Amino acid sequence: QGGPKFMMEPGPEPAETVALYSDGSVAAVLAGYGKGKAFVSGPHPEATIDWLEEDGLSSHGWSSSMDLAVEALKDLLSDRPLKK
Repeated sequence: QGGPKFMMEPGPEPAETVALYSDGSVAAVLAGYGKGKAFVSGPHPEATIDWLEEDGLSSHGWSSSMDLAVEALKDLLSDRPLKK
């Protein structure tokens, strides 16, 4: 159930860190891609607590990241330029 972390390196396209894990590593990124944008996220923002419970995993400390999904969609659909 653990998501990947992203290793940020300088590149030609702008990229913004959107979310961090509790250890400070990058959990979600919004990046320029050609003439558009791409959003990548280690955690599944659509996940519910049931995902953990159905796999017999502890849900202690779990919190929804649906707000991350909503904000990502707003950013992807906006005309706001990304910060370099």
